[in-house]
Parts: sequence; structure tokens; C-alpha cells
Amino acid sequence: MLRRSSWFIVLIASSCHRAGSPARSVVPPDPAKMVVKPQLDGPWMQAFVERFATDAMAGRYTLDAAAIGKAADALGSEYAALGVAKVGGDYRVPFEFEHGTRVERAHHLWVEASGPARALPADQTTTLSPAAEVTAVATLVFAGPRALAKPPAAMRDRIVMMQDPIVPPAAPTPDNADLRVLANRLAAAGARALLVVGERDVGETGTPWPIPVVALRSAAAESIATAGGTALGELAGKSGLTPLTGVRLSLAPRRAEQLEHADNVLAWIPGTESPKELVLIGAHYDHIGTTAHGLMCREQDGDTTCNGADDNASGTAMVLAIAKALVAADYRPKRTLVFVHFAGEELGLHGSKALANHLPAAKPFAGAKIVAMLNFDMVGRLGAEGLWVGGVGSSSAWMPLLARIGSRGIPTVYERSVTSRSDHASFYEKDIPVLFFFTGLHADYHKPGDEVAAMNFGGMTTIGEIALDLTVALASGEAVVFAPPGEDDGLVTRMPGSDARTVEKQVGAEAPKVPKAP
Repeated sequence: MLRRSSWFIVLIASSCHRAGSPARSVVPPDPAKMVVKPQLDGPWMQAFVERFATDAMAGRYTLDAAAIGKAADALGSEYAALGVAKVGGDYRVPFEFEHGTRVERAHHLWVEASGPARALPADQTTTLSPAAEVTAVATLVFAGPRALAKPPAAMRDRIVMMQDPIVPPAAPTPDNADLRVLANRLAAAGARALLVVGERDVGETGTPWPIPVVALRSAAAESIATAGGTALGELAGKSGLTPLTGVRLSLAPRRAEQLEHADNVLAWIPGTESPKELVLIGAHYDHIGTTAHGLMCREQDGDTTCNGADDNASGTAMVLAIAKALVAADYRPKRTLVFVHFAGEELGLHGSKALANHLPAAKPFAGAKIVAMLNFDMVGRLGAEGLWVGGVGSSSAWMPLLARIGSRGIPTVYERSVTSRSDHASFYEKDIPVLFFFTGLHADYHKPGDEVAAMNFGGMTTIGEIALDLTVALASGEAVVFAPPGEDDGLVTRMPGSDARTVEKQVGAEAPKVPKAP
């Protein structure tokens, strides 16, 4: 590699001419013409996959904080060793996402009487029992102290309403005053839920009770009693069980989206001429975990860890290898290059959605624009079916550029449409040109058999060389303008090469046959 120190030696040597010879003007070489061409390090990339896809990484499941944190730290350490810049002081950039739901300490309550059901306002009820996955749909009875002390058979499959034992006019007994004891007794009698008429607004904690117990404001209780043909005061004065004819209640726990937290891993090389134009080089680094803690990982021949060598240690390693090649060549891009590793892809593209929807305020994102996004997902098992490159329809510049770079003898299908099943889709939805590199699904997809032994590292290196040339072209200022989807293009759920109608081009003697979708 020729550095500035070498230029200095050249200048000294050139100035040492024979005595009396005429002085010559020495022009220093142009550094721009002396840049070493970046070279992908295939063996290094293979070694990284071997480290990243071991059982010790526990399948890199996003909701396994220890496993995904270990993977994120491993990536950060690689970029730190390369000297590539952090984003906002850390390689790990946190985000939160909704995943699943949790039962709230609250209930929905609907009342049906001589007409359509109406929902009671949330401020008219307070859940007193700990949250539980219990729903109830039943007719209503009002229970006085005697019925509560010894529940009759008529209480079975009913929702029971009672006056709060700590509020007159009901005469409380020690048993009736303990709502947990009372809930157990009514559940044994077959009751579905208990409504306590009163102004309580603080529930109890602990394990779920056998039936929901909900406090009901007096005004709401009065309207329910009236719908049943009587007054609340009349009911409160009775000691036995009084059916409220024609009143049917539905009760269900309220649910809220569950917020989870994870980290994307980002690093960047600043652009020298157009630093506000960003090129994203990305891959997801999460997988589906283990049979003990993961998503859909099923034991296979005694193996309980889904290591995800192809999915997606391969793409993760390729992004890192591109960064390593550029650093080793002391390459200075005109545009800023951002290397992105997404978490939460397997759970629904959460990491890429978080970044696309909420760019960090720190450099290099502040005031910048993403001009293109490259995504590498499952690029480690190149076989007879070759390579699929999706998203070529997202810019009219892609096919001329890809043709110029070439396929290096790999049978390749160039697909116009953009599959919604990987992280580039999050940026395509923001009108950003994208490309997706993919070597196809296989029998070990999302299984413990997705191991290093099945990888084609030679093919992966060739794909990485194509990706590196593409990265350099984009970093050097190649114009790439977003193109809206055509009639059959756009965002689709199928994988690249699944429909001949959206295949732009096929190259290679062994180019796979692409079916036309029905």
C-alpha cells in the first residue's frame, strides 16, 4: 500500500540529481489515483460466521437479552477494532417495539338489556382482583349477605352483583368483607364474575383470583338495576339472591401492547464530498434462539439451538467484511457509508422499522438523507439456483450498475419487486432505492440444521466481492433515484424469483427457471 510517507521518499529520490544537472520540476502523484482497490477477506468472513453461529451465542434471539446483547457487543468490538465511528457515542443504538400484548389491571364491561350491548365507560369500573386471562358472558343476579354466605345453586354460570360490604346498607360479615375469600367461595359455586357496588379504586396484588372481581360505581350499578326492572336501593335491602331479568353482561380483561427493547448496531465512515448523503449497508443479526427461549426453534436430532449460520450470520459477516475491506484500503468515500445490523427482524422487521421511522439525531444522520440501502439476508448457501437480487425496480439506475459490475459467473435472477420479508422493505416504504441479496430458502431454514458445515463460503465470498464493488460505486456518488412501483411490482410477500412477471433479467448458463404465479 503506497502511503504519503512513500510519496515523500519519491520526492527525495527525485531531487538527488547529479551535480550540475539542470533542476527538474517534480510533480507529486495524485493520491486519488493511488487508492488501493478494496479487497474482500473471504477467510476472515468465514471465521466470523464460525464464531457468530456457535451454540455459545444461544441463537441470538431478540427477546433473550443476554444472547442478543452478547451478539451486539461482538459486533461493536469488531467495529472498534477497525476504528470505524460510533453513532451517538455507542455502537448499540436502542429502540423499543410493540410485541404481543399484556393483560392490564382493568376490564371492559358491556351491558345488554332490551337492545344492543353498550360499553360502560372505563371510569365507571375498577378491577379489584389481580389481572387474569378470564372473560365472562352471563346473565346477572344480585346477592345479599345470606346468599353470599352460602351461595345457592342458582348462582352457577351467573355474574354476581353485590353491595360493597364496607358500605351501608349491607350488613358486613367477616367473610364477606374479605373479597379474596368471597371470590373463592363464589367460584366454587360456579359464579363467573363478581361486581362490587361501591367507590373502591384500589385493587389487590398477588396471584390471579379464580374469577374477576370488579368495583362498579353506584351510578353505573343503578342504571343496570333499572334495566332489570328494579331500583338499586331495593336490591341492596334484600338478603337472598335476586335475578335481574333480561340483563346480560360481558366482561373481558383490557389488553395493551407489550413494549420490548433491543439494540441495532451501527457504525459509519464519513463522506468526503457529500457527507449528508448516506448509503446504508445492512443485515439483521438476530435469529430465533433455542428450544428453551426462542421463536419457533424446534429440537432436531438432539440439537436444541437454532444457530442461524445462513440466517443471518452470513449477511452480518458480509456487512462487516465490506467495512473491513474499505478500512484496510484506507478508502475515503465521497458519500457517508453506514453499516447497520438490525435486531428484531425475525419478530417483524422491528429494528429496521425503528431506524427508518426514527433516524437518530446524532451524526451522521442529523440533516442527512439516505440515498440507497443494500440488504444481505441468507447469502451463505449459494447453490445451483444461484443468487437472487431483489428490488432492481426501485431505481432505474440499478440494472445498468449491476450489469457493469457483473455477476462473476454466478447464475443470477434480477427481480423488480421488493419482498416485504426482510429489512430493506422498511426503507423501500420511505421511497428509498433498495437492493436485496439472497441465495434462497432451504430445508434447514429456521431449524437447528442451519449450521456452519452447510455453508458455501466460496460462493459467499464471490457475492461479497460483488457487494463490495456495488458499495464502492454508491460511495463514489453513483446517481440512484427512487422509481415508484410498476403495475406488477412493489412490495410483495413472496421471495425474489417467485414470479416470472416481475423478473427483470436472468444471467448465467444455469439460470433457474422462474414460474409464473397464477
